[in-house]
Amino acid sequence: MKVSIALAINIRVKTNSKFQVISEREKLLSNFEVLEHLKEIQQQNNWKPNDQKKYKRSFNPDLETVTKEVVSYLEKTTTAQQSVELITSCMNKLAKFQLEKIERLQIINSAPHSLVNLYAIVEECDQRFTEEESQEILDIVEELFPQEAAVEGDDEEVVADEDVEMS
Repeated sequence: MKVSIALAINIRVKTNSKFQVISEREKLLSNFEVLEHLKEIQQQNNWKPNDQKKYKRSFNPDLETVTKEVVSYLEKTTTAQQSVELITSCMNKLAKFQLEKIERLQIINSAPHSLVNLYAIVEECDQRFTEEESQEILDIVEELFPQEAAVEGDDEEVVADEDVEMS
């Protein structure tokens, strides 16, 4: 499951008991930015993890549930190991390639470690880039977002699944 989110920021002015949008902007967010924002929302609302006791009822329990589930998912991906510095470095290193803004964002979000995954992200990758350039993109991803960090959690799930099947 890939998560890409566009945030619409609206500035509203109340006129005659109605709200009117006077300025609308959209911004593409990386999974890291979404994770940081959701953690901030959790902290502002004093939402505790499921295993900790809640002292007060959430104003919007559906929002709390969705927030916890998205945070839980993103923390199991490479997003959890990312930082502003790593993302900035990746964007700078990818700047020499003629990638669309959304392609760079998807590379950061997905952290592809194989040509197949890169080809799924970059439109007409085989026509736009040589195999060496494609490999160089993968090397940048591997350098900044190592695969070992993302795979460790997956190995535990596989072992757990194998134990169930053997029983």
